[in-house]
Amino acid sequence: MGQENIFKYFHPVIEVENIEKNPRSIELGGRKIVVFKSGKGVAALDDNCPHRHTPLSLGTVEGGRIHCPYHGWNFGADGKGSVPLQPKLNCAVNAYTAVEKLGYVWIAEAGTSLDKLPAFISGIENLTDGWEDCIALKPIDLLFNAALPQTIDNFGEIEHVPFVHQVLGWSVEDVPKMHVGVEVGEDFTVSKGWGPQRLPPSRLLQLIDKYIFRCGDTSLLEWDFRFNPCHSTFMPGWGEPNCSVAERRAFSVRATSIFIPENDNTTRLLNFPFIKIHERRLKFLKPLVAYIARKNLYEELVLDKKACEMVSDVPNDLSTMRLGIRDKQLVANRKMLQKIYYGEQNPKTQSKKLIDTITVADDVEVGDAFTV
Repeated sequence: MGQENIFKYFHPVIEVENIEKNPRSIELGGRKIVVFKSGKGVAALDDNCPHRHTPLSLGTVEGGRIHCPYHGWNFGADGKGSVPLQPKLNCAVNAYTAVEKLGYVWIAEAGTSLDKLPAFISGIENLTDGWEDCIALKPIDLLFNAALPQTIDNFGEIEHVPFVHQVLGWSVEDVPKMHVGVEVGEDFTVSKGWGPQRLPPSRLLQLIDKYIFRCGDTSLLEWDFRFNPCHSTFMPGWGEPNCSVAERRAFSVRATSIFIPENDNTTRLLNFPFIKIHERRLKFLKPLVAYIARKNLYEELVLDKKACEMVSDVPNDLSTMRLGIRDKQLVANRKMLQKIYYGEQNPKTQSKKLIDTITVADDVEVGDAFTV
């Protein structure tokens, strides 16, 4: 099944404002799809006129129908076509369910019910389920030149934090003090990693160090993964020394990333970042706080992008990797990626025995590992 199965789930593919005037072509799961404004909202069809395979995205939209620029064949949101010079000729193109949410067009295979949209959308729209009092920031859109498995592997382990990242988390020197806890459910994983907060790298961040980062305090990084589609919500926090419970002080960040496989070699990451201001004095500085939060989140995601692209051309079969205790979530994510997202009950490209039989403790001393 593989790539075909992913169309059971809604994916955000383009900002609505980008199709206000003209149709646009996007790629999802190796398919070229045209997205456009129809008379009833938004629409998505295969970007391929069945006549001579001209991309429909090169055409125009009139009366809610997209018109092929070559011979004028035109199609409605349901994919049914009309041929100007052959009125009795039946023709159609594959259509998708399309809906506007969070400023983006989300698409899934035709007939998909809107109750299949990922649950976090409702939380954001209604400011519930952890999104209470959150303030929306401009979404972050990055194209990773790496396949989906390598991309989510990076976001499913914490071992890279002191070596790749610069703001959140702990320094290389404090690695022996870090701890990791992982929960694996039927269709989700949750991780928490905590250790001494590193010194912020920039002068601006150091100026607000005593309010937020407090070098030496506990930096708690918490994130989950779900696979309908692949997405992860990241929730960093800070606490007192030797404390494994995050203290939401000054402001906190809550950001959900959706991992969108354009094809076998590229993955688009779309991040919806939010902040919540806890300290009254900072409410007057909301624009500055929002700028700092988004800027640093963007820069950290760019570092993730570079890390993913370092391994974009290497084998991604887990059975060839020397995995350790810090890879527990990564392994569980791969299993769910195959079973839930790709719909592969008997995956051929991975070691099923490896994925199904790994069991490790929630936390061990640095240096301990399991053998694969």
